[in-house]
Amino acid sequence: MIIDTLTAAAENELYPPVIRQALQAVLQQQPHALPPGKYTVESDNVFFTVVEGHTRPLSEQRPEYHRPYLDIH
Repeated sequence: MIIDTLTAAAENELYPPVIRQALQAVLQQQPHALPPGKYTVESDNVFFTVVEGHTRPLSEQRPEYHRPYLDIH
């Protein structure tokens, strides 16, 4: 998990170039203004999704598990 500001993370050279590219694409799109959906950065290999989250008590949550993708919150 990346814990950083979006602006700082997009320029952080410790992250691989593909991660920085994705974060820079998110920054350019002003994510808070985007409707929910999938946004392509580079073909289907690099994309981001905008979702509307709904919070629940921890006792009602199940852990997330991803094989092919990485979540950046």
